[in-house]
Amino acid sequence: MLILAVILAIFVYGLVAATLGTILPNLSDRFGLTPSQNGSIAFAQALGLILASLSRTPHSSHRTAKPTPSANTAGT
Repeated sequence: MLILAVILAIFVYGLVAATLGTILPNLSDRFGLTPSQNGSIAFAQALGLILASLSRTPHSSHRTAKPTPSANTAGT
């Protein structure tokens, strides 16, 4: 199940990065952005995806965590 989640995350990241690469030249022309500003937009997009991925991780691992055996039940 973890492999499927990783594959899906990489796929979505690729789609978002490809979309940015497609629309960034038009945005740059329309708003007169410099190459430095284009780089900042790409960095913000990548950072946003990373933060979104990291913020979701504790919630998903909490639901799938298996209970650990307590010391009282280990000997019985």
